Amino acid sequence: MPPPHTLFRSLYVSVYYPSTALGVPACRQWNLADALTIGCDCDFRDHGNVFSSANLLGEISNGIEAQFGYHIRRKELRKLHKAASEGDVARVQHLCLLKKNLDEALALSFHRTALHLACASGHSEVVMLLLERKCMINVTDNDNMTPLMKAVQSHEEKCARILLNHGADPNIIDENGNTALHYAAYCENVGIAKQLLLRSADIEVRNKDGFTPLLLAIYENGEEIAEFLIKKGANIHAVDKIKRTALMLAAQYRSTRIVRLLLEKGIDASCLNMYGWPAEKFALVTFNLKHFSVKGHLDICDTTYGPYKIIN
Repeated sequence: MPPPHTLFRSLYVSVYYPSTALGVPACRQWNLADALTIGCDCDFRDHGNVFSSANLLGEISNGIEAQFGYHIRRKELRKLHKAASEGDVARVQHLCLLKKNLDEALALSFHRTALHLACASGHSEVVMLLLERKCMINVTDNDNMTPLMKAVQSHEEKCARILLNHGADPNIIDENGNTALHYAAYCENVGIAKQLLLRSADIEVRNKDGFTPLLLAIYENGEEIAEFLIKKGANIHAVDKIKRTALMLAAQYRSTRIVRLLLEKGIDASCLNMYGWPAEKFALVTFNLKHFSVKGHLDICDTTYGPYKIIN
């Protein structure tokens, strides 16, 4: 028989969860409690979805820096794009006077307009100038991201506000099904999320992983933004495409604050994901058991590492 950690890792379900390659054991083939009992080496953090750091690092080669801006090759930029990315207002204004169509020149490979670059870099004066010159506001880049998405992703709240005030559409989706509100949830930016919801952003839209903005916020352990979305009426009973509930995600990623809030709101703790796991088993995986000693009731105690009672 192979060592426990070898056996257990062989049951990782990248084949069962093809879109996200989750590092979760296949409970149909191996009993989780037994696996833990024999000392299996367990790492249950997800290893890549449309927003994960694992994928983010991989995106550098595709033109996205770790801080969410664009990886720019200056020599490939046209004059207007370069000036916009550098925040050179005077230069942008001069070049605008020479151009009849501000959107005629897209960056060579990635379909990025000057507005994309200005938003990603936080140059709000350039953003305002370009919009006053009637540039296309909802144009998408090679990843189907709008300037608004880039502003939100880059934490450039002022740029996002300007775009929204000029009629930017908050409900356009990128190539992974994410909207600007997904990016606000991922980046844990409550201020931008407020502005998006005021402009009729869809709070229940799902990306390709089935994540609503709330599920994504919980997945990323963004407690403040998750609480905000719940207060704004986000559906706490939503499930992702493998039937994980908000409670399962909160338990899996040790968000005790969100677990408490969800239980107080009356979420059903007995729901199962598509592989038959209740929230208690997600808590067991991460030894985050202090909310699950009594099924269906909030029982807060300091027994994160035991003793505990698992309800099957």
